[in-house]
Amino acid sequence: GCWQAAEGAAEEGGKIMRKLKWEQFGIMNMNYLFYTLDYFLDAARGMGVKNINLWTANPHVHLEDATDEDFKKIGEKIASRGLHCFCVCPEQVVYPFNIAAEDDLIRDRSISSMKRAAELCRSLQAPLLHVCPGWGFYDQPDGLKVAWELARSAIAEIAAFAAEQGVTLALEPLQIVESNLVGDIPSAKRMLDELGLPNVKLLVDTCHMAVKGERLEDYFHTFGKDIVHIHLNESGQVPWGYGNLPLKEYISQMEEQDFDGTITLEVCSRKHYVDPNPSVGRGVETVKAAIR
Repeated sequence: GCWQAAEGAAEEGGKIMRKLKWEQFGIMNMNYLFYTLDYFLDAARGMGVKNINLWTANPHVHLEDATDEDFKKIGEKIASRGLHCFCVCPEQVVYPFNIAAEDDLIRDRSISSMKRAAELCRSLQAPLLHVCPGWGFYDQPDGLKVAWELARSAIAEIAAFAAEQGVTLALEPLQIVESNLVGDIPSAKRMLDELGLPNVKLLVDTCHMAVKGERLEDYFHTFGKDIVHIHLNESGQVPWGYGNLPLKEYISQMEEQDFDGTITLEVCSRKHYVDPNPSVGRGVETVKAAIR
């Protein structure tokens, strides 16, 4: 990994553990929906953040309509503030996006959007493209089998295109309110095993994980180095300091596993969209203190 280094390692019980470094962390612009992209980037710089996870949706990034020149300008905005984009997260959970849709128009649009996002990754030199599994109709048992096949083939198609851009896909297991396809360790393992592609890896969200009653150490035990990105998220996806999940336990487990991937502090709680800086800033400081 980019941040793999002996520096900052600690010894515990005879084992050398790599301490997490702040350079592995970043924040996302999703909860800055009501603000300009410039405002978010300035906020990130002001908080001492090194990286961003770029959510691509209106009004920040017009993914389908943007030209390569538009992508270049976005990259210049990011770089001018001393920031780096380590992951691109296209909007893909709400209508009209669903890579597992039985409707060909929606599915084709969704796949095309993800491919364009892979091109944005290349333009920004972002190594990861965040991929969600889509969903099948909840009222049709056979529809779930159909949706699984559609999702798997879509991910394979996107992965092939992403490989040409030098990009790795990070597949995220979701909560049942977002997907009925990949939502836990068994379904994630099944999807990765069936795909068997070198540039399709795993993204673990600690909030989703906790809702399912799963543990971070179990993800590491099952997937090991195939975990390339973590959404280090609080309960209810609020900023750290506003919920009740065990932050220090998660950090300890990542360090025990010598995790050298990247980590996003994601906020999806709508009440933190209105005036995001104070709460996001508190979350950033909470995490900084926990890794010291």
